[in-house]
Amino acid sequence: KSMSVTVEDITENPKNLIFSPVSLLNLNEAYKEKDMIFNYPTYIAKLNLTPEKDGVLVEEGKDHFFAVSLVAREDNKDSKAVKAVQQALTSEEIKTFIEDKLNGHAKVAF
Repeated sequence: KSMSVTVEDITENPKNLIFSPVSLLNLNEAYKEKDMIFNYPTYIAKLNLTPEKDGVLVEEGKDHFFAVSLVAREDNKDSKAVKAVQQALTSEEIKTFIEDKLNGHAKVAF
């Protein structure tokens, strides 16, 4: 399952906002030039912004659609190496790191 949306997917615009598509790598520059932008937490960190402090609209809920995922081929999904990475990625140490060091730029999804 994937998600791909564009300006053409907007069905209502009662405030007549003007939407300008910006490439992912130019979002931080657009922040300096536009009135409002959509951006990802990891990118806004470079601007010393956080979703909680600076976000106008922040998605809520427990939908982990955009969570980082560990994937493996069918032939090695049960290997010791994959199991070790899975255990490391879902460890208490990683959970603490995300909560303490990423300052709201990421949330624990496990």
